[in-house]
Amino acid sequence: MESRNQASDQVNESAEQASRTASETAQQAGESAQSMGQEASSRMDRIASQASERWDEARQRMSEGWETAAERMSGASGAWESLDDYVRAHPMQSAVSALAIGYFLGRMMRR
Repeated sequence: MESRNQASDQVNESAEQASRTASETAQQAGESAQSMGQEASSRMDRIASQASERWDEARQRMSEGWETAAERMSGASGAWESLDDYVRAHPMQSAVSALAIGYFLGRMMRR
């Protein structure tokens, strides 16, 4: 009977030790998971901040590009107005020039 009690005590002691070990392991795993979650959250915040900065930079560049294009188009419209005025003032010279340009472009395209 005494050996049975000793065996039972040993089993109980082993079970308690296994329970403590499992509890400690679970606690460590929880702490590790929490730490990893905080690190991931911090990284996501940095990535979101960088993405926001890059988006603002890209939006600024696009805005500047549109302004530049608008300025160039306004300059081009002035050139078209000048060309229109010249054609109206010199219709024969303009027609001959257009024919000559068309002829030479056609010749160049064939090659």
